[in-house]
Amino acid sequence: MGSNGKAYTWNDKGTTNRVFSKIDWSFINGAWVDEMPDCRTTFMNEGGSVGKEVPRCLMYQLMQKLKMLKTEIRKLHTQHFAYLLDEVRWKLQVAQNQLQAHPSNKLKQHEFFSWVLEMCVIMTFGS
Repeated sequence: MGSNGKAYTWNDKGTTNRVFSKIDWSFINGAWVDEMPDCRTTFMNEGGSVGKEVPRCLMYQLMQKLKMLKTEIRKLHTQHFAYLLDEVRWKLQVAQNQLQAHPSNKLKQHEFFSWVLEMCVIMTFGS
């Protein structure tokens, strides 16, 4: 795959004897080349914007749309579900405090482990 932009994609920010390295790479297979022969990777300066350099590559367009979707999903999570994590943390702290206060109480141990299992199921599969 061809590329545009910077030859080196990382540096140590040193003022003397700076170290430059190419740490970003693009790999493709033959089927990709057959389907999108004009697709290129663009390596930009730090904090750069693709602006007019945007390749007309379907994969790039897909990645941009996925980034926007990720942002919206994070907003949705923050607005509607983030409180659940705080509540679980609080309940976990209470249960741990009870266990520490009564380490030999088998009933408290059973309640704690049942609660932990229930939280794992809820976090994995929903309520």
